[in-house]
Amino acid sequence: TYQARQYDAVEESIVEATKLFEAIGPDYGQMFTAVVESQHTDLASRPGKIPGAYCWTLQEQRKPFLFMNPTGMEHDLWTLLHEGGHAIHTLLCAHHGLPEYRDAPLEMQELAAYFFEFMGSLHLDRVYAQEDAEAALKAFDKRQDTMLAWVTLGDAFQHWVYSHPEHSPEERGAQWVRLRKAFGLEEDWSDHEDLLALEWQQIPHFFQYPLYSFEYVLAIEGARTLRERIEQHGHDSNIRLALTAGGSKSLKELWADAGLPCYKEGE
Repeated sequence: TYQARQYDAVEESIVEATKLFEAIGPDYGQMFTAVVESQHTDLASRPGKIPGAYCWTLQEQRKPFLFMNPTGMEHDLWTLLHEGGHAIHTLLCAHHGLPEYRDAPLEMQELAAYFFEFMGSLHLDRVYAQEDAEAALKAFDKRQDTMLAWVTLGDAFQHWVYSHPEHSPEERGAQWVRLRKAFGLEEDWSDHEDLLALEWQQIPHFFQYPLYSFEYVLAIEGARTLRERIEQHGHDSNIRLALTAGGSKSLKELWADAGLPCYKEGE
């Protein structure tokens, strides 16, 4: 029976993430190692540390800053691949003179991160026994489908909030719970229903980018498509061209450079 990976220390998940980056491409492994060994990281959990994980660009140094809160669970590995993917994207864009060109559109930033997740999922035999690698891949794909449901849930919830301006806090919480169940995102919250009604408050997109989190849908499906093509046809260097361009091109041009079918020339 497949057992999800557990880690006693963040260094263990870093070692496995490095193996997966190296499997995707040797220079990707080298870039990830350089980031981890730099002074621009905060990767261990500690009391009082703010939650979450992110990668931030330090514009003057043209370097990424990597932040996470490991839990010792398998999710740590995917967090490192995702945020590490952002970090590699930052390094690939560092040559641009204009700061604006070093920041790609949000959709492209997330495609970069999910690309490394999806490509890492093809090499799980580097860190798992073969049977467990196959099970971990299935769990990964299921998790991405769940993420799509979360994004759709968030969109539906926000549309309800803004189209019902007279609603009460209690009605807002009840609507969140109702939509959550409608999208199949149900867990046992017995004796904690009051907290479930407030769960939406922890989603920063609702406050920072109202009515927009669709970049995750584009990124997940784009990365899934790239994985399928690379599985069928071998290495595809188009994604490197798109990542290196940063914000110097439009999203349509970047998508075309990556070889994604939704933005073919002339469409």
